[in-house]
Amino acid sequence: MNLAKMLTFITLAGSIPTWAYAQSISLPSQNKVPNFTAQTINQSSGAPAKSNIEFAEHRILVKFKSQTTINANNSQVSADDAGNLSQGELSALNSVQGKVIKSFANMGVHVVQTPLAVGKAIEMLYRNNNVQYAEPDYKVHAIVTPNDPNFSDLWGLNNTGQAFGIPDADIDAVEAWNTRTDASKVIIGVVDTGIDYTHADLIPNMWINPKEIPGNGIDDDGNGWVDDVHGIDTCNGDADPMDDHFHGTHVSGTIGARGNNGIGVTGVAWKTNIMALKFLCSDGFGFVSGAIEVINYALVTKINNNYPRMILSNSWGGGEYSQALFDTITLAKGLGVLFIAAAGNDGMNTDNVTVYPAGYKVDNVISVGASNSNDDPAFFSNYGCSSVDVFAPGEDILSTMPDNNYNYLSGTSMATPHISGMAAVIWSQNPTKNWRSVKSALMNSVDHPASVSRRSVSQGRANLSKALKPEAINEPTIWGTSPPSAAPGDTITITGHNFGATPGSVNFNGTPLTVLNWSNTTISAKLGLNSLGTGALKVIRADNNISNSGACFGVSFKPSLVGQTIIPRAWTSGARVGGKYWIMGGEAPWGITGIVESVNLSTFTSAINSQWSMPIPLSNTGSAAIASKVYVVGGYNPSLGIISNSLQIFDTVSKTWQAGASLPQPLMQSAVAAINGKLYVFGGLDVFFGTTNTTYIYDPASNQWSSGAAKGTPTAYAAATSAPGSSTVMVAGGFACSFFGCEQNIAEIYDTVSDTWQFVSSLNRSRAGSAHAFFKGKDHVLFGSDQNTTGEYFNGSVWKEAISGPMLYTATGTVCNACQAMVIMGGFDQSFFFGSFSQNIWLLKE
Repeated sequence: MNLAKMLTFITLAGSIPTWAYAQSISLPSQNKVPNFTAQTINQSSGAPAKSNIEFAEHRILVKFKSQTTINANNSQVSADDAGNLSQGELSALNSVQGKVIKSFANMGVHVVQTPLAVGKAIEMLYRNNNVQYAEPDYKVHAIVTPNDPNFSDLWGLNNTGQAFGIPDADIDAVEAWNTRTDASKVIIGVVDTGIDYTHADLIPNMWINPKEIPGNGIDDDGNGWVDDVHGIDTCNGDADPMDDHFHGTHVSGTIGARGNNGIGVTGVAWKTNIMALKFLCSDGFGFVSGAIEVINYALVTKINNNYPRMILSNSWGGGEYSQALFDTITLAKGLGVLFIAAAGNDGMNTDNVTVYPAGYKVDNVISVGASNSNDDPAFFSNYGCSSVDVFAPGEDILSTMPDNNYNYLSGTSMATPHISGMAAVIWSQNPTKNWRSVKSALMNSVDHPASVSRRSVSQGRANLSKALKPEAINEPTIWGTSPPSAAPGDTITITGHNFGATPGSVNFNGTPLTVLNWSNTTISAKLGLNSLGTGALKVIRADNNISNSGACFGVSFKPSLVGQTIIPRAWTSGARVGGKYWIMGGEAPWGITGIVESVNLSTFTSAINSQWSMPIPLSNTGSAAIASKVYVVGGYNPSLGIISNSLQIFDTVSKTWQAGASLPQPLMQSAVAAINGKLYVFGGLDVFFGTTNTTYIYDPASNQWSSGAAKGTPTAYAAATSAPGSSTVMVAGGFACSFFGCEQNIAEIYDTVSDTWQFVSSLNRSRAGSAHAFFKGKDHVLFGSDQNTTGEYFNGSVWKEAISGPMLYTATGTVCNACQAMVIMGGFDQSFFFGSFSQNIWLLKE
């Protein structure tokens, strides 16, 4: 943990909610739900903050460069695929004393056991040029008119205001059932805690493996699982997916409790085929490797049985970005599988903070938020104009529980199976259509309560009755834009379905865009130079049928998300050399990292090479570039508690490191700038974790340090910016102490020729750890601690606050000359403690 985080934790620990939680939230009202575990959050606690990140000890996921092809037809999984590895790949594993315990041959991903700490193993593997990627095995968790006697309590299907809420704040299931109730030709894989497949309301709708003979102790279908009649259980390593928690059974009942059978409740689909894919254990937790394995099982089963229609329902989340899981979902897309996922129970805007797996940018993913019986977003539900696709009932939902019981639960977990069941019914009604058409029908047919406006891509809450109408599945649909917001004159990409083969037109707030490319699923178009504001982005098909993204799209000078780095990290530094930005070390989810990334500032793609890693991995460094070399100053090793006096120099041409003369004293969080061929280091924290006002000057020609005039105010994590060719540097903001809460707004200019400091107008807001850059003749200081969503620039006399964007702390910033914009990378999303290590690359024009 970073020192600053650690110190703040001591002061805040008493007010911090439990780190991990199920995505089901117990509602104590009417005593409907028992307090099952400490993971369950009571309504009175309010919207929880995002969890800290955990992963399996001594286990990682590894992919080698020789195995870059994803092949859906390869065998699903093997216990040990090490025999197929090259000598170089085996050498990489040997370097971390790694043993392959499981392999996903269709993706080339290996689950590797190692006695080393996860962070150390990953760092060592990234130094081997045979490795495509290595990542932690992240810990994830559950995100929690028939004649059935309890049907009257199912407000999400038919809301008459029977107990609470507003009549018709539901998915219009009763109206839809006049058209179709049967979805038995669709396989729905419930990726969860398993299912009580003996429950009287679920038995008739459980998937039965057609190639397996129950109870004979033989792997009849040769898929590696003995007697996998209803699915598998990777948590316990067997083929019995019985629910030993409750979450998966509850989810399954909403999807497909048997309808009109005279008992219990009914699901959205009266008849269907539910496959139990258990990877979450009895405590509601599991690991990404388990999710990958059960999803692979479903995909291979689809291939082996020629199932034309499959949906995967995912009411779970947690962890950081996983390339292996992303590849798995992409594989599912290639096989025509719809992936429906809970948006999460953090009560936050996921346009700024990504939640997985709902946040993976793969077209077959549908992210689901939760609504309540008043047709409002549930208090706990995540939302996002470009990140959540649709809302569905998810608060106080009655469904099946183990041992033939029924109970109420709340969460985006409960909203997700409503959409999964709806998708199955829609697909059954339109069996010749593909997953794209089903997704379009769901998003084209929503109701539009005012409270859901600008909370999702579809701008509404799902309606099954409307979704079954022919126009819903055939109308054009906008799923998203890249970037989700843009600046005037930018080129955007619109993704969706049913745009048609013949080009039509696109407009924003009534103003036409210039169409560059057009297909049935993708449009490229250029915004006008005078386009500004938020409003309706419309695709007008050649037959004049219109798709409207609602009011989600905006044209402004806010940051736009344009790419992602390979490694999520914060407390890092970097520097631009030519058209590339070099990110140096920092802290990753697994701890300190020495991995160096090169970000192409034209394509916003990132690269890693095993030869680039820092000799001394550190976080809290400062960096600047002189000619082709990046100078990395000082830093901190959190695990050792050591503040460094090192100067590490990386040559971006030869890709080699050398050591420069040591700093006059150990420092971390210093502001660093390169002026006229020399390196200037301002302030920082010393070995006593006190802020300093020192100025140190490094001359590369002599490899010597000298001292400059002391800064007027001690500071750490200030922003340092300078105009090209200038002899002055602006140093703004920073911490006045080693704790959060002492951010300052002081700004000073240092003249390198006269060796003098001058106070200038103060920042409008106190901030530290800000991204910073000199752009269009102005010093910019962007975002920073604490939870700051604004940026400001210095116009020569005063600071102007004219920029808004995501909450980022310890992000790095630079200028992209080719695209005439500032680029912001990494940092902590949302805030310094409850945040998430960021991979995002943001583009900011002005």
